[in-house]
Amino acid sequence: MPYNKEINGIIKNIREAVNRDWSQTSSSFNDTLSIKRLAEDARMSTTNFKRFFKANIDTHETVHQFISRLRMQHILKLIKEGKNFDDIASMVGFANTPALNNTLRKIKNATPSELKDLLQIKDVKAYPYKIAPPRIEKSVDFNIITKNFESGYNQSDSSWDDIYNFAKANNILLPGQQEYWGLTFDDADVEDSNNNHFCTAMTVTDTSPIEDSEYGHMNIDGDYAVFTHKGDYNLLDSFYDAILAQIPVSEFYGSKPILEKYLIWDVQEPKDLVTEVFVPLYRQ
Repeated sequence: MPYNKEINGIIKNIREAVNRDWSQTSSSFNDTLSIKRLAEDARMSTTNFKRFFKANIDTHETVHQFISRLRMQHILKLIKEGKNFDDIASMVGFANTPALNNTLRKIKNATPSELKDLLQIKDVKAYPYKIAPPRIEKSVDFNIITKNFESGYNQSDSSWDDIYNFAKANNILLPGQQEYWGLTFDDADVEDSNNNHFCTAMTVTDTSPIEDSEYGHMNIDGDYAVFTHKGDYNLLDSFYDAILAQIPVSEFYGSKPILEKYLIWDVQEPKDLVTEVFVPLYRQ
């Protein structure tokens, strides 16, 4: 993909800038993350930058959409931590608190106090087990097909059968045991489950037959930290909290999806489930 290295560097810079405490600097959030400034940093024209940013990022978001999504998730984390709204507005680079409040109403369709109540209700207990250090998968490279790339985790059970039957009909199944995945781009701890970018997926040998608009396809590549969760899926939220706390913001490549690989899923007891979580890392 053209300009992949340049765009990857800009994505890393955007993530670091979004998480910066803007109350401690005289710089402007909007100036620092303007299209003009980012294009200059990438040594590209603004037209090429906007075009290749959207082409290189797996969510196919525009620059503005990507920045807005990351910034909103950071705001929600600060609300959940109990920060007051005046401090949050200053920390995330808004001119004043009313500007922050208006953004919350526009994007989340809720008042600040309503969001605060919702996030306090969503209290995830600490993960109850010791987590083994991750293994690092370098230069991962494989193809998947996806189903229901929509908002929300609540996929119907039939989506797994549908995606298998589609792959089988198109002769793109892997030989041997199949690999099933779930993909998410958002933080389930602060985003409502009905608003998360999530899809069911499976590994395939080829994606060229895919023309059906009901199905998508992606190439999964790059470096990943792989953590293993054994047990009930209900513990995955707290598992995510624990493993993401181990990865510095500068190393977490947030434009790529976090992958859930369902190693053992066809069992009677939830305690026997085994899920690997692939966290994308910024490739140096």
